[in-house]
Amino acid sequence: MGWPAGHDPLFHPYIWNREPDRVLSIRRTTKSGHQDGSIPDEVRPYLAQEGMLGVTEMSYFPIDHQLISALVEWWRPETHTFHMTFGECTITLEDVSIFLDLKVHGDPITGCSTYRWVPLVKDLFGITPPTTSIKGGKLKMSWVDQYFFDVSMHVHIMQQIERYARAYILRFLGGKLFSDKSSTLVLMRYLVMLWGSALLGHLYREPCVATNYDNKEISGACDTIKDNNRNGETFSL
Repeated sequence: MGWPAGHDPLFHPYIWNREPDRVLSIRRTTKSGHQDGSIPDEVRPYLAQEGMLGVTEMSYFPIDHQLISALVEWWRPETHTFHMTFGECTITLEDVSIFLDLKVHGDPITGCSTYRWVPLVKDLFGITPPTTSIKGGKLKMSWVDQYFFDVSMHVHIMQQIERYARAYILRFLGGKLFSDKSSTLVLMRYLVMLWGSALLGHLYREPCVATNYDNKEISGACDTIKDNNRNGETFSL
């Protein structure tokens, strides 16, 4: 029995050769003390203001690894679409907005970043990170955890809780939505990005990388892929 013309999975040589089934692991950092699945009440108003409350509330929902792995087999990197038996479909910016409740409207981000990252981090967090905590345009998440681990230490004045909320969001972006292979660093440019559109680009990139059978991991908001499939949505370009 074969697949319809033009809809065969990208991994079909491995299937016909009876290679072991590959189940992708979802790459995310180990949960820190303030990222245990619960959201401090003091931070909720700031997350809501930034459009991040919804996505953080669903941050550690169970992920069906087998389902994600199966969907990647139908992903075509050249078109950024799933080639299913009923036709092509993909994830849209509207899906990101609806399922993750992230902001998707705003000025586009183009060109190279020219921010002076250390002064920006100091302005936003009130602390200057040491040079050992910076690698290129990335910040060590262990530094974020070191200074913003316990919310009770940052509730004395409004400026403190605002800084804690920024650190919470940055830690969440680096540990969940945009985690890399190191699982220890977060790009500082996320401090100034429109996250909805950036996340969609990341969602397109990760399945492309995962179509290589030798890759065993995938990162990003796999909840979006899972929820689209589970709810029977026909998403399109």
